[in-house]
Amino acid sequence: MPTDWLGGLAAGRDEWLAAGLAAGLPAGLADGFGVRPCVVSVMPADHTRVWYGRLVHMYDAHMTESARQRLLDALVTVIAERGLDQASIREVAAAAGVSIGTVQYYCRSKDEMLRTAFEYVTGHILDRAAGTERTGTVASVLRGALLEFLPLDDTRRLEAKVYLAFAARAAVSPDLASVQQGMMTELRGRCADAFRLAQSRGEAADDLDPEQAAVATAALVDGLLLHLLTDPTGLGPEAAVAVLDTHLARHLDVRAAHRSARP
Repeated sequence: MPTDWLGGLAAGRDEWLAAGLAAGLPAGLADGFGVRPCVVSVMPADHTRVWYGRLVHMYDAHMTESARQRLLDALVTVIAERGLDQASIREVAAAAGVSIGTVQYYCRSKDEMLRTAFEYVTGHILDRAAGTERTGTVASVLRGALLEFLPLDDTRRLEAKVYLAFAARAAVSPDLASVQQGMMTELRGRCADAFRLAQSRGEAADDLDPEQAAVATAALVDGLLLHLLTDPTGLGPEAAVAVLDTHLARHLDVRAAHRSARP
């Protein structure tokens, strides 16, 4: 029986189940990735089987924490480098160094795998934006958050490539469209909250309409992302940031905004 269960993720859970069969476990315990064996699934009188059942349960828990993240990272990389059409279960498994069965344990189909990846990327972008500096003027905080959506470094560029690939596919995929709509709704909502806060603090233009400004801001950021990736000679990073700053200056006090956000 394998002994390095904490480090041997590449071996795959199927090998552990095979080892259980060799030890005399009933076939139903090794019924594939749709079954999560645990101690209650085996004969408690047989200490070998009880130990193995616990070990598989522990392995499942470890896989949930680490292998899923490993698969998601591999999936995002494959999509960014090769596109959605090349993101097959086989390709992702190879990139992650796991078995095809391990991928299918988390995603039963390619469609489910793609939706999972889209949710992961959009959620990661939104979380990173929410984690930016929260001190200073409303303009400085909002500017810092919005810059996280733009492909201004390697990490954000990779995520933006994946996001853009999915956003294009969302036009013909209701399942992906729901993820896209969820992200844009969240972005518009956060922008509207920021503009309303600026109004309450006296940091906004007198004629500011928070809802309308939020819609325009979300659309601008989405467009800047597109042009930075597809027309980098026509719109470079510095020019894109300048466009965003000009837009915010129409609505907010931006005098302190530039000092707190990274490019």
